[in-house]
Amino acid sequence: MGKTTKSKYYLFIDECGDHNLAKYDPGFPVFTLCGILVSRQNLNALNKAFENLKEDIFGTKDVVIHSVDIRKWRGPFSILADESVRVRFFEGIESILSQHEAYVIVSCTILKEQLNKFCVRGEEDDVYGLSLSYLIERSIFCVDNNDNEGQPEISVVVERRGKKEDNKLLDYYNGLRNRGTKWVEADRLRSRVRDFGFKNKKDNIIGLQIADLIAYPFTIHLLHPERNNPFYEAVKHNIIREKENIKSIFHEHKGRYGYRRVTAEMCNRGFIINHKTVQRLMNTMCLKSQMRKVRYRSYKGEVGRIAPNIINRDFVATAPNQKWATDVTQINIGTTKLSLSYA
Repeated sequence: MGKTTKSKYYLFIDECGDHNLAKYDPGFPVFTLCGILVSRQNLNALNKAFENLKEDIFGTKDVVIHSVDIRKWRGPFSILADESVRVRFFEGIESILSQHEAYVIVSCTILKEQLNKFCVRGEEDDVYGLSLSYLIERSIFCVDNNDNEGQPEISVVVERRGKKEDNKLLDYYNGLRNRGTKWVEADRLRSRVRDFGFKNKKDNIIGLQIADLIAYPFTIHLLHPERNNPFYEAVKHNIIREKENIKSIFHEHKGRYGYRRVTAEMCNRGFIINHKTVQRLMNTMCLKSQMRKVRYRSYKGEVGRIAPNIINRDFVATAPNQKWATDVTQINIGTTKLSLSYA
């Protein structure tokens, strides 16, 4: 027997916003955990593209891209004060990030006010852990859908925040390995996520830098969708959406699922979606179940004796009791059909 191939994926995770629920800015009342899911092959290509861009703009590939420093023109990004350099830099980033199917964005945004109302006592400071559970769950669904023949493996890489915070997050991850999530059993999670590690920002990990670049524009789009947001427009096609999952389920079951069964499977995968929405999206994508409807046909040919047609639709009578008419009602008793006539 040949050895089963194992596809390698990386999930790079960065955050946007403060995870503290006790005190937060009313103008930015959200916490976003943004993940970039990328295959080993595509990661090498992205890394090469960013190294070329850094060499072109900064003269070295050792510059660590950080969205806050970019927005404030801080440190090596002070050269962005020159408009021509700034335009060249942003056009280069947008050109790299706009590549289709180079990576997948898996993101979880939590509205702090809503979570404060419904969170369980003792879980107030676990926003990061709840978001991590969602990202790992969706990433497993994604690699399983894209890699039907092999055994995909995911390495999770998170940016270090502090010893206390990192240890707490690691404890939460180990808990996921033991108990699984609502939609992914522990055995499946352990077989897919092989390792979980932390890296410093100064390590110049390109996957973490891409996650950092995308987290803020993604959050701003959710808070203010009407704003001009070129970075979001460049990457939005790589976001995991309901349409892609509906299409995946439909083709996974070889076109045999209609919108009701697709809705049920979407719910099994953790999506909260109405069957009417699924039906509408399937119609827009021209996805229709190929199962032919089986209609009931009561006609079985000539059965029994056919009475002669004496009246021949002549219902005129010259005296009472010459011609009688009746109506026939069909009654189902078990698997038998009976006809009842009232005179």
